Amino acid sequence: KDMVGIPWRVAFALQADGWWLRSDIIWSKPNPMPESVKDRPTKAHEYIFLLSKSQRYYYDAEAIKEPAIYLQPNSPESIKSPYGQGYTKRSSAGVGFGHGTDKEKRARDRVRGSKGVINNPLNSDLRKSGNKEHKLNASDRINTHIGGSVPWEGYTRNKRSVWTVVTKPFTEAHFATFPPDLIVPCILAGCPEGGTALDPFAGSGTTLWVAEQLNRHSIGIEIKPEYCDIAQRRMAKLEPSLFQNHA
Repeated sequence: KDMVGIPWRVAFALQADGWWLRSDIIWSKPNPMPESVKDRPTKAHEYIFLLSKSQRYYYDAEAIKEPAIYLQPNSPESIKSPYGQGYTKRSSAGVGFGHGTDKEKRARDRVRGSKGVINNPLNSDLRKSGNKEHKLNASDRINTHIGGSVPWEGYTRNKRSVWTVVTKPFTEAHFATFPPDLIVPCILAGCPEGGTALDPFAGSGTTLWVAEQLNRHSIGIEIKPEYCDIAQRRMAKLEPSLFQNHA
């Protein structure tokens, strides 16, 4: 019952062998495998380690930036009113709450009801997201994320170290495949376009498949012949001429 510390022991062993451990990334699974345990929580995460052989290395942070989400009223345009504290300009569409989308309304006026909507949205609120989910609704309100947050178009942030990615079923006979969406940021950040991604434990070939989709070359190493066959079948759908003599 005692945890042996895998995969952290591998990370520490690599450190001892000269690798630089730069980040531990948590893969958070919204739909984890059910467990029948009664004396501990069900595990719903795995680790990804960012390791390097040197102090300086290729890393494209811009390629994996994520949309910035601000909890109201702490969004960039809600910090202060350009007309001073407590001032509300009369809207041309009427007086008081609910009349138009006047950009000078007070932040505290517009975020009432922020559990699900923004009352009295600013013009900037309407520009923040192209997603229909956050457009002005029939009640002149904007739907928000949980906690009253709205994604801001044009505002991005450095990718966080917790990645929420849903697991996906795989039709072939491999029980431990990971979803392609988990691999995309790893390749975008760690391998330039036209570069080569190496997977020494290729399995069903997910890393190779994603690399090819992102215009990267790929090399996979796998000890089990049946997994090599699975990977070849997947890759043959992308590069038929490359695998036509091996399928």
